[in-house]
Amino acid sequence: MNEATLVEAFRGIPRRDSVRIGAQIGKLRKVCLGDQALEAFFPESLDILLRLFNAPAGAFWFRPFNAATLFPVSRVGFEQLTLSSSCLSACEQMVRGAWQALGPQVRPIDHPFVALIGPIRDGSTSIGALQLVADGGDEAAQQAKLPYARALAGVLSLIQPAIHRRMQVGETSIREATDRLAELADQLTGLQQSMRHAIDQTLGQLRGASFGSLEANQQFARVIQELLDTHGLRVECPECGTPAILRCSKNPRARDGVFVFDHSLAGRRTFHGGYTTLPVLQVVSKPPRRGKTLA
Repeated sequence: MNEATLVEAFRGIPRRDSVRIGAQIGKLRKVCLGDQALEAFFPESLDILLRLFNAPAGAFWFRPFNAATLFPVSRVGFEQLTLSSSCLSACEQMVRGAWQALGPQVRPIDHPFVALIGPIRDGSTSIGALQLVADGGDEAAQQAKLPYARALAGVLSLIQPAIHRRMQVGETSIREATDRLAELADQLTGLQQSMRHAIDQTLGQLRGASFGSLEANQQFARVIQELLDTHGLRVECPECGTPAILRCSKNPRARDGVFVFDHSLAGRRTFHGGYTTLPVLQVVSKPPRRGKTLA
């Protein structure tokens, strides 16, 4: 529908105040062609629509992903309507019952108000609805039904592409963000591999070392553990291959203590090893924490 036809469609709508229809339609078109996000688009366009339809209240409704029904995402003026709570509830039920219709719905409420419901579609799929409560004045609702329906169809032809375009922008942004996160994950994987290789090389150069006392050996084991724990790593037990914590324990046969591998096997804390000098240390990933069993 071109702008001149849309302006003519609005001339048949009853209104109490003078409104420059062409100017308001121009504003609506400008908002629809703008680049503001949906959160700003809804109230901006709704403000113009209320003037065009001589409507004291209106709302945009959409169905959240996987939800069974609609919910209002932008709502104006309903608190000031001189309608009973039961009538307002009936208006909401009209929206939920008519949002999947193929075309605009015009339904009388309490005189002089008329409910206008414009289904919002994405191709053949209903995704929401525009709800307006128009003041029909003294004119019978049946007389104004066709002008309301024509005008509502006209503004939907502007609004639906604008909403769809903004939703596509959101989807593109999400895809871009996901791609960036995937790239970051690849970079982090490469950094982790380089880091593990550097730690392996350094620990390999220290094979066979002893630091002259039990306290020094224990301190060195703690330093290794703190480094590995910071990066989610452990050392591999050379006896059973299980991820383990390197410790230096007292031993009556070794003045400077012995290096052992502390880990859990079959649910029981187990120590393997007993090396008087630093053994071969192979870095592995830290195993996931086991959940506690509930009684």
